[in-house]
Formats: sequence, structure tokens, C-alpha cells
Amino acid sequence: MGIVAISTPYLIGKYDIRNLFINCLSIFIVGCIISYFSPNFFILLLSRVLEAVGAGVIFTLTLIVMVYIFTKNSHAKALGYLGLVIGLAPCIGPTLAGYIVDYSSWRKIFLLLAFICLIVIVLANKYVYNLNKKYSVRMDFTSVLSLGFSVY
Repeated sequence: MGIVAISTPYLIGKYDIRNLFINCLSIFIVGCIISYFSPNFFILLLSRVLEAVGAGVIFTLTLIVMVYIFTKNSHAKALGYLGLVIGLAPCIGPTLAGYIVDYSSWRKIFLLLAFICLIVIVLANKYVYNLNKKYSVRMDFTSVLSLGFSVY
């Protein structure tokens, strides 16, 4: 996730924001579906890496787009609301996952995530628009890999 998050500005400069958002959500959904049907731990681990690729781009893309669409006076307020949502997820997620695991199967967690992402894709088709912020960026893969792995 750290490696992909670092490369998001390059992807924004190269692709449309709407398509990038929807494609990364689609990658996340594919990871969720593979996790749901995973026959062993190795496949589950690979599918979680696939989910991290989609989530890493979406997380950074959201921050960058919020900086673009809000004025300088409202950056702190908008990013504060985003921080509140992101901060609440680790509080709500384990509790919800615990209920799902207690009353159903651990696989249902991935089914729920895929369903929520499908809803977000439908909403994104209607409400996400492209920002005309095209710029030319060259990707330095050595720096991305060294920075991404240095996080860990």
C-alpha cells in the first residue's frame, strides 16, 4: 500500500481521475472476491495485497483531489472531516467484523466490502468528475520502491 500510495501523483497526471478511481475500486473488488473464495492462506494473502493496491491509490487520490477542489481557506475543515471518517474506520471495523464472524463466516466480511464498493462505483459514475489537472510527470521507480519499502 505504501509503494502504490507514493506513485499516485504519477497516476493522476497520466489518467483521468474518474477512471483511476473506478479502476482502483474495481481492483479492490476483485481482491475482495478472491478473498471470499480463497481456498488457502497464500491465496488470501495475495488477494489482500491486491486490495492494498486499490486502497493505496484511492486513499492518496482522495487527499489530492480534496486539495484541488476545496479553497485554501477550507482545506483544514475538509481534510479534518476526511480524517474523522478515516479515524472512525478502525474503531467501527473490528466491532462490525467481530459481529459478522460471530454470527456468520469470516468470508462474509469480504462480501460486505465488495457490495459497499459496488455501491460506491455506481455513485462515482454519477458524482465523480474529472479535474483538468494534467501534467507531465516521470516515474522514478527506484525512488518509489526505496521509499515504499523504507516505511516498513
